[in-house]
Order: sequence, then C-alpha cells, then structure tokens
Amino acid sequence: MKHLLRTSAIVAATILAVGATGAVAAKLITSKDIKNQTIKGKDVRPGSLKEKHLSEQTVEDLQGQQGAAGPAGAKGDTGAAGKDAAYVGAHWSVISRNTIGSARADLQGGPFVPGSSPPYGEGSLGLGVSNDALTGGTPQEKAAFGNEVDFLGDPVSGLADVGFQVVQTGENIAISPGNLPNVTFEIDPNLVATPSSFSSMVFLPDPVATANVWSPYIDATTTGMWFLTGAAGTETGCNQATTCTFADLQTALADGGDEATTYTAAVSKGRDSAWVGAVDGFRINSTVYDFEPLGVAEVSPY
Repeated sequence: MKHLLRTSAIVAATILAVGATGAVAAKLITSKDIKNQTIKGKDVRPGSLKEKHLSEQTVEDLQGQQGAAGPAGAKGDTGAAGKDAAYVGAHWSVISRNTIGSARADLQGGPFVPGSSPPYGEGSLGLGVSNDALTGGTPQEKAAFGNEVDFLGDPVSGLADVGFQVVQTGENIAISPGNLPNVTFEIDPNLVATPSSFSSMVFLPDPVATANVWSPYIDATTTGMWFLTGAAGTETGCNQATTCTFADLQTALADGGDEATTYTAAVSKGRDSAWVGAVDGFRINSTVYDFEPLGVAEVSPY
C-alpha cells in the first residue's frame, strides 16, 4: 500500500512538472529572455526580414555597398534601323533656293518595281513635279536635291565620270521619252569674254522609253547633251537653243581664262513637264552617291 501511494505521488509530481513547463513555454519570449549575441543567422527564416525591420543606418550601409565589376558580357545583336540608325552624308539635302512650288525631292525606301530593285542599297531619291504645262499653263515647279558644300571650288575640267540610274512611270513616257531628271552643276565659268561668275551647267539625258524598270547607267560624259545658262551660255554658244556634248562643253569653257570651278552638284527636275519617279547611283568621278532613306552614302561603282 505504501509502495502504491508513493508511485502515485511520483506520477502526480511528474504531471505537475510537465504542466508547469507548458505554461512557461506558452509565455511570450522577449529580448530580456535572450542572452545577447546568442541568436545566429541560421535561426532566422529566409525572407522573413524586410527593409522595415532594419534600422535606417543598416539600410543605408547595405545600399552604399557596391560589388566588384563583373566580366564584360557578350556583344548584343545589331539594333533595328528605326532605333539605332544614324543619318549619313549631312551635306546632301533639298536645295531650297532651286526648288519651286510644291515639287517633291525625298530620300525614300524603294521603289521595288517587279524584277528590279534600286541599283544601290535599299533606297533612292524620289522626285515629283506637277506642272501647269499639261493644261496649257506656264510650267513653274522644280525640285533640286544636291550638295552645296563638298564640291565647292573643284575644277570643272576634273569631271571625268558623271551619271545616274532612273526609274519612271509610263505616264512620263507618254509625255515624252526624253522627259527625265537632269544633272546640274552650278559653276563659276571664269570666261575671259564675260565677267559673269555664275552659270548652271545642265545635263539632258537621252530618251529612256522603258517604264517601271530601273534603267542602265546613264553616262553624262558620253551620251545626252549639255548647256550653260546665262551669259556663259550666250558666249560659248552652248545653251538651251544649241546644246552641246560634254567634250564640246569642256572645250568651250577653256577659253584661256581662269579655270571654271563648281559651286554645287545636284539632281534636278522641273520647269518643263510633269514627272514622277526616282534616281539612284548618282556618280561623280570615282564615287557613287547612294541615296538611302537615312542619307546619302558614298560607295564604289559596281
């Protein structure tokens, strides 16, 4: 009996002890119950600490730290033209003082006519003039696109190769197969016979009777005709009434005075008949000027 009572007392004491332990565990643990520097990083659940749980100084310290630079990454893909492309040939533009009315001279993509793309690159110089000559009026519109900087002072005698390629519509040919754009050099003729220091030296291509196809190269030094405007045209006899070949023009300008020099070079159309089409591959000597949507690139002749 005594043994049974003592066993019961031990069990009761054990139950009381366990109950007391549970009560203590249920009590809120505060920083007062934790010995300093006894909680380790591994005791903290990952992701449970946010910026709001840290002091301002700790946040500033973390933001101020910067790791060492890593190795350079691989080169990225080439950017799209619309994002990264840059304009080229900054001295080429519409020559405003030689453009009349609402004539159009625009760098453009294409035209990609059936079986025929621009001879150089993906673009061309689009030209468009609409003149009153079709209705019996006086033709007025003119478009001019060129360079007023890079050819200044060059000798006219140094021009050895000049020309371009063209595409046009059937409507242009219906007006006239010779209804085509021109090459125009503004020059100082430096003629002994006249003090005039200005003339336009204009190339008139031979007729092109094929529509909607890029033409072969039109060589302005061996085909077509030229004329000079103003006093120089009158003195040399090489004018719109009596045009001359390129060789005859060069001979007429070499009259014993100072050498004739250029001011500007341009492709132009107007003051005659309506025309819509495009020009590309404008050649001056050994350089071809490739008309593209984002500018004028210098390339070698094909």
